[in-house]
Amino acid sequence: MRAMQAAAFGGYDSLKLADVEKPVATDGKLLVRITAAGVTPLDSTILH
Repeated sequence: MRAMQAAAFGGYDSLKLADVEKPVATDGKLLVRITAAGVTPLDSTILH
């Protein structure tokens, strides 16, 4: 699966699209599919 990851502390340019292993739901846990997520200026501030 693909995921946006913060490769380093910084602004929006530190976000990279990466291929990652799909997580597995274990006992007592639930796996939720997210098809879209927003990134706001506050998210960039937190990455700094």
